[in-house]
Amino acid sequence: MNRRTGVIVTLQILLIVSVHNRQAQAQTTNVLAQQAASMAPGQWVVLNQAGDGSGYDGNLTSSGMGAGDILAFASKATYDPVRRRVIYTGGGHGGGPKGIGYEVETNRWSVMANPVWLDPTGKDHSYQLQTLIPGQRYLRGLANTYHVFSCSIDRNDINAIFDSADCPGDQSDPAVTPPSLIQRGNLEYFPERNSIIFNA
Repeated sequence: MNRRTGVIVTLQILLIVSVHNRQAQAQTTNVLAQQAASMAPGQWVVLNQAGDGSGYDGNLTSSGMGAGDILAFASKATYDPVRRRVIYTGGGHGGGPKGIGYEVETNRWSVMANPVWLDPTGKDHSYQLQTLIPGQRYLRGLANTYHVFSCSIDRNDINAIFDSADCPGDQSDPAVTPPSLIQRGNLEYFPERNSIIFNA
């Protein structure tokens, strides 16, 4: 075999290995990655819906009381790139707080335990009052207060994040809450400053 033939054979083997690796990777990647890889620029698709086995349906987001579901009066959830999870707490108008989580690797939504500090009296709309420090802490403010709560998110089981042992709500309040406060600000983590900013 001459040198040119050897180079061609080597390139063919590399091409076969590359195609095989891409096929194997496509088979082992999660549903979100597969969906994203199949999309054209600017395209929108529904990832999860009732009946697809992901756990996402009306029961997941229902507050069980009041008007609306837990997504009412909310504009964001939190994403932990370390454990590849979405963590969200919210509530309907008039109460019914709930925490939900999504795990990218399993494409599975679940109802999480309610943290003891999540207010069942109607201050649980999330607005922009939740953020997290990747791999470490979830932080949540309550509407119409200056209360900010914090939970460890460094747990293998997403459903154990809001249990009382790791989620005591031990963050100190930025200020004393005055009577009749109307506050729907935002809470944000800035990694470049390693800081949490709370705008009331």
